[in-house]
Amino acid sequence: QLKRSKWPTKSHYLYSPIVTFDVDGQLMPVKLGFVMKRGLPNDFLVLGTTKTDLHPQEIIKMYAHRWQIEGYFKVAKQYLQFDNTQIQSYDGLCGHMA
Repeated sequence: QLKRSKWPTKSHYLYSPIVTFDVDGQLMPVKLGFVMKRGLPNDFLVLGTTKTDLHPQEIIKMYAHRWQIEGYFKVAKQYLQFDNTQIQSYDGLCGHMA
């Protein structure tokens, strides 16, 4: 529906509306960012944040950084067996990795 609307699209994102969600009886404003997937013009990602004052470009950057962190944790758990250890210190994790 949004794609067919007359809302203007930007170069890095399609739309960025603020919507409200009912969370346990409280209304919570959430800013959404509709971003096209690379190489798939008819498919997009929806990014959301409760920081409604952020510009859509800032939301995209924030999620890009977060995605790198999530990718690291996946690799660390899958290949370095970080999920099988009880080590809680940074030095201990470095020793486990080595």
